[in-house]
Amino acid sequence: MTGAEVHALIQEADRLQQAYLDAYNRQDLETSLRIGADQLLPIGEQLAHTDAHFLDPLAITLRNLAGICYQLKRLIGAFYFGQRALDLACAIEEQNLPLHPFLGDVSVVVSAYAVEIVYKRWPRPWELPAPEENLLGPAVAQVPRSIARMRQLESFAWAAQLRVAATVLCHLDDQPDLGMLDDESQAMVELASFAYEQGRSDITISEIEEVLRLWIRQLDGGRRFWSTQLIETWSVAADLLDRLERPESAWWIRQAIQQAVAARQQAGLTNLASFSEKLDLREHYRAALAALH
Repeated sequence: MTGAEVHALIQEADRLQQAYLDAYNRQDLETSLRIGADQLLPIGEQLAHTDAHFLDPLAITLRNLAGICYQLKRLIGAFYFGQRALDLACAIEEQNLPLHPFLGDVSVVVSAYAVEIVYKRWPRPWELPAPEENLLGPAVAQVPRSIARMRQLESFAWAAQLRVAATVLCHLDDQPDLGMLDDESQAMVELASFAYEQGRSDITISEIEEVLRLWIRQLDGGRRFWSTQLIETWSVAADLLDRLERPESAWWIRQAIQQAVAARQQAGLTNLASFSEKLDLREHYRAALAALH
């Protein structure tokens, strides 16, 4: 991107920021959210790709969008944008760049949103407003990374609330997208790793037990038998089980991985969807679960 193109983007970002602030100041929150999320945010993301110094204003925009969503009682949107702001705030500090004071409490805000999600009396899934329903998947997708950020901040209690929030959001969808279940699985194993670091072997075991039960339910329901996205996640789970002296359970998980990798290689890249649907590894997961205790 040329210097002139970057300058033009900065000017457009300034114009849109003024427009969305004007809408906010006159309490037209819907318009403010629409301008901020649909127009200002994409430009902020473009600028951040050109220079890390644009990460800070992008994170502030995300933090503001989270606050607007919260005022509109769109808790899922608040959780989604808040998590993205948290991720950027951590990235900014990692690069030793100045962090705006407005971002200093973003981890607290995100954890508070997670707690509200966990304890909120939600309407039936089909009664969720469209903007909230559309952000279910993106919000859950952010959770594994948010838990990793909480690990950096050594905030285990908040990380645990994030994991439970991911499960609650998955339950708000009558037929959760399979990608959401992958993200929930990753969140469970990420929390299990964090718990191991904290010396909480009981929670490590319980999280791996939960992810195994999640997958057994999926297999018994006939929706699918393997996810090509979870090989690394299952490998982490097996490593944790070895460290916790559960070698038999770890062995069964690795057997599932090896069988899936072999089948994938045999199927070839053109038939991944087909082999994923037909590969039945439920006995491996059941054996791993039985060997946990």
